[in-house]
Amino acid sequence: MGRKLSLFMMTLVFSIVFLGCNSQAEDDFPDLDEDNQNETEREAVKDEESLVIHTHQTEEKVREVEGMEQEVQVVNYEIQPYEILFQLDDDFSSIDVNGTEITITREDVEDYKINLNVFEETTLDRAIDELQKQYNEDDFEYVGDLEDDTNDQDLVGKKQVFASPMITGFYVYEIGDSVITIQYEYPEEAGDGMGPLIDDLSNSIKDLQEI
Repeated sequence: MGRKLSLFMMTLVFSIVFLGCNSQAEDDFPDLDEDNQNETEREAVKDEESLVIHTHQTEEKVREVEGMEQEVQVVNYEIQPYEILFQLDDDFSSIDVNGTEITITREDVEDYKINLNVFEETTLDRAIDELQKQYNEDDFEYVGDLEDDTNDQDLVGKKQVFASPMITGFYVYEIGDSVITIQYEYPEEAGDGMGPLIDDLSNSIKDLQEI
């Protein structure tokens, strides 16, 4: 009787120890289904990331066009999440955001187009290489030189213009570890007014994080 009782007790103790170890082992491993779910949620958030444009106040500005001062209404915009400000004339009121690209046009006028892009963790030279690939020099009667440019907000970058039959080109500036590009296109006959407008746009680009 004593032997059977001892054997029973040993079996009971062994079972308790085994179950305890098995439970501890399960606790030591992460829940794979939960990890996969969290990873899926992170990817979904990443895919949904996009630039957001906040519209601020409109103000009056004096611009020189063909040697004459001209009063224009400009709207202040903010690009989030990068905290970048820029100004643009109020008649460029059609704004479309697709991921990291902002396309701005005059209402119902497709020939006047401005694109802004923000690229993270890239260099000025790499951005310029990618931009220049978009312009086939054989398509234009005039190809300007790639020039250094520092805007009124002390952002350092480059610019280049191409002309005929359309006037097009780009500005590109370094902003921290990112780069912002401005591409534009408009009819050649609109150059007298659009040239100063594009210059004002490029000079208005401001990095709020540096203020």
